Parts: sequence; C-alpha cells; structure tokens
Amino acid sequence: MKNANRVALILAIILIAASLLFVYGGSNNRAQPSTVNTRGLGLAAFGELLKQSGLPLQQDRSAVLNPGKNDLLIVTNEDGTLNRIFGRESEADTIEPPVSEVLSEEVTPPARKPREQVLLEQSIERHLKQGGRVLTLEFLSLDNKVSPEPPVTLSTTDKSKNFKVALSDDPYFFTTDDIAGAIPLIGTSTEFHTYLIDHKPGIEMVVTDATFLRNRFIAKEQNAELGLWLVQRFLPSGGKIIFAEASAGNVEQRGALDELGKWAPAALWQFLITLGVALFTLNRRFGIPSREITKARGVKELMSAMSLTLQRANRHDHALLIVRANAIDQVRRILRLSAGLSEAEVISRMHPDAQAIMANIIRLQGQYIPKKDAVNMAHFLEQHLKQMEFEEKARRAPQ
Repeated sequence: MKNANRVALILAIILIAASLLFVYGGSNNRAQPSTVNTRGLGLAAFGELLKQSGLPLQQDRSAVLNPGKNDLLIVTNEDGTLNRIFGRESEADTIEPPVSEVLSEEVTPPARKPREQVLLEQSIERHLKQGGRVLTLEFLSLDNKVSPEPPVTLSTTDKSKNFKVALSDDPYFFTTDDIAGAIPLIGTSTEFHTYLIDHKPGIEMVVTDATFLRNRFIAKEQNAELGLWLVQRFLPSGGKIIFAEASAGNVEQRGALDELGKWAPAALWQFLITLGVALFTLNRRFGIPSREITKARGVKELMSAMSLTLQRANRHDHALLIVRANAIDQVRRILRLSAGLSEAEVISRMHPDAQAIMANIIRLQGQYIPKKDAVNMAHFLEQHLKQMEFEEKARRAPQ
C-alpha cells in the first residue's frame, strides 16, 4: 500500500511539472494571434466571446482546409505574409531592380515556402473561388510592451454605428489610395480601419490592425463589441466560423492517415491494441479450467460424478438429501414395506437417533454444513441401516 501511494505521489508531481512547463515554458516574445493562445498576445478571449455569443466557432489546425460555401474563414495575416494571395503586394515587392544592379550583383533565388504555407494559401484561394468569405486580421510583429493609446472613435461609412476602441500605441490605418478596389467599411473621417475586397465571387473583409482583439486589449472600451459586430455582419446565414490556426503558426502535422479522416488514427490504434492483446494472450487460457467429460458406464461412476459436482459446489446439504432418500428406499427394501406407505411412516420404523438425523437433514436444507458434520451424519445412517438389515435377517432366519 505504501509503494502504491509513493508511485501516485511521484506521478502527480510529474503531471504538475509538465503542466507548468506547458503553460509557462518557452519564450513569449513572439506574437501568436491564435484562439488557443491564452497569453496576452493571443486571441483566446476573442474566440471564447464568439462561442458565448452563440456563434458556431471551429478551430482547425490543418493546413488543408475544406470550408463550406457559407462558412466564414478567419485568418491572421502577420507582417503581410498572405498579401500575395489577396493581391495586396506592397509597392516595394512589385518594383523590379534596375538592370545594372541585376548584372552587377549576384541574384539570390527566393526562399522556398514551407509546404504548410503553400497548402494553406491554396485552401484560401479555393474558398474564395467558390464564393466563400474570408475575414483577414492584420497584425504587426509586436512585443510584450505594447500598450493601448487613448480611445479612438471608429464609425461606419454611413455614420450609423460608432465604436469607441482602444487601439495599439501605433495603430495602422489605410486610405482609399492604398488598396485598389477597397470598399471602406469602418474607420475615422480620413482613414479606414476595416474594408472589403471583392474577389469575384468571393469576398474578403480586412481589418488593418486587429491588435484591439488580443487578449490584453479586448476588454477595454468597446473592443469586444466591434469584433463581435464585424463577425456577425460578415457571417453568411447558416454558416459556421472556421479559424485557420495554421495562419498563426499553430499547424498540425498531418500524415496520410489524418488526411483520410479522424476515424483512421482511431482505427489504427484499435488494431494495434487488439494485436498486442492477442500476442500477449497467446497460449494463455482464461476462465475455469476445462475438465474432461466422459459418460458414466455404471452406477458407481455416476455416483462419483454426482459427488464431485456437489463437492465443487460446496452443497453438502444436497448430498445429505440424496443420502436421506436412499436411506428411505433401503428401509422399504429391508422391512419389505408397501410402496404406498408414506415417508413419515417409513421413518417411524427407524431407530430414534436415526429419525432425529433424518429430520435434521430437512431442517438444514439451504444452509452451509461443514463437510465433517455431513460425513458423520451419513456414516451414522449407514451403520443404522446395516444394523437394521442384520436384525431383520436374524428374525427371518428359520428356528
């Protein structure tokens, strides 16, 4: 018992240590705007707000997304990583260097994108081509020292809605000249903070600076109201919200089995566990040991089989009941009594001590009888019957 308690204590300490390392381990300098990141730079509070508001939110860590046409896909675009998909390349990226510089300097080939990023970009493009909607939350590389500036009032273009929002200390706004084809949705009098892009047939909503939705900002002013209003306005009827965790770097490494579906890894583990149990139990028998069953070839073997059965069941009261019935039959035979004579009249012809034992057998039915006491009672009846048979033969002998 002491060893079991010691093992349980050690396992509890290991579990607590692993939990602390999981929560507080690693560096917190890099911003990860993910709905599963509970630190100040994450979006866990924003995701919980959507769930508590009754909106169907689903986190997907796969780089290969398959949203429905009416689903709203939320992606985070940190430092313009996904601008190429949406046709928002910066001017510095589109201007080609002079020919003289190209000839004089060695041109380094562009770095190859990770496979997960390529698959994610393809999923987003496919969703837009089928008429889906994408909500892009723009983020800049921020450190832990980010602090909100005084609240800014953001209004819709028709001035029907106003939000007092606490943005970051260096908020990012656009003008209509920055993005071709942008449709302003909400902002200040001169700049806009959220705009729409028609990708024909898909539509994209871009939040130029989504810092106000981070965990440490969302409870300030009307930040939560603005984030909830944007999602509710843009979510199609009957659709669900899918947050692409892969866009925040929270990518799930999926294999061939994972691509088949969630049932495939479960089926594999079930097969491995079943195989392990089969190998472990090879040549091992379970249950009650089997005994050879043979047909009784005589009365003696039949009585031996019955006796063995009663001994296994530990029912000595049943064995005495058989002895009692056999004693009555022997008394009928010895005294040559009529078959119609009742058991009580047959027992009355026996010795008084034997009659007491016969009555005691009936009384003890259904109760536990020690084996030694049952054997003694059977032996006493047998001696009485032998004595009765001897006396009856002597009485019938010719004088």
